[in-house]
Amino acid sequence: MSHPEFNEKFSGKGHAAHVCKARAKKPPDQRDEEIALNRICRVYRYMNLSRDNLRMLENYSLSSRERLRLAVLSALASFTECFLSDDTVSST
Repeated sequence: MSHPEFNEKFSGKGHAAHVCKARAKKPPDQRDEEIALNRICRVYRYMNLSRDNLRMLENYSLSSRERLRLAVLSALASFTECFLSDDTVSST
């Protein structure tokens, strides 16, 4: 999980993009993967998937990175479970 960062941890370059110095030093591929994983994890906050979030998950599911694809499948599976459990509760 990411922790809140204080302003001192941001350089002048990454402050607007909310990229701290420690993350900015990482290789671009690793940094992009971490950002994508954070976006996928933020989807869990919502009760329903919006079209934009669903489109984002679909795009990440086509990624060449296995870690991202697994995270997307896990997110979609949890929403499917919630959806199915809501259907069974409302039908009884």
